[in-house]
Amino acid sequence: MSAARAQKVIISISFGTLLIATTACAAETVPASPPDFSGCWQNELGSKMELQKPDASGTIKGNYWTAVGNVDPSTANPVLGFVSGDVLGFCVHWKPKPGKPLSIACFTGQHTIRQGTEFIFASWLLNRDIPDAGEDAELWGANTTGANTFRLVAHASCK
Repeated sequence: MSAARAQKVIISISFGTLLIATTACAAETVPASPPDFSGCWQNELGSKMELQKPDASGTIKGNYWTAVGNVDPSTANPVLGFVSGDVLGFCVHWKPKPGKPLSIACFTGQHTIRQGTEFIFASWLLNRDIPDAGEDAELWGANTTGANTFRLVAHASCK
């Protein structure tokens, strides 16, 4: 067998092994029954999020009451996102206090259970609206990023 032919066989075998290993790993990470995510979730800052059970296409909806920022804590801010197994991504359309900038935050995270308690570990990116007149000087600072841990408080409404 020529060296070029041997190299092609090794690459083919390596790719096949990688494909099989990737498929095996993916099969191991798919939960037997994905969480329904419905209920009242609270993060370490005291903010609460109420999620409905995802529909058949994986779309999830709900409301978010923040304990921090430029939003009235009694205001329900709409949540819309998607679920895929234990993974979810959702955005919150904030309804700001009068005179405060408009903003949207998007979260991505994963559901897990630790010592019998359900959690969502999520990272987020918030973008606040910069008025057109100030964009040249301030657009660079429109994004903020962070992370939150949500704990399932109850499989019921937050209110």
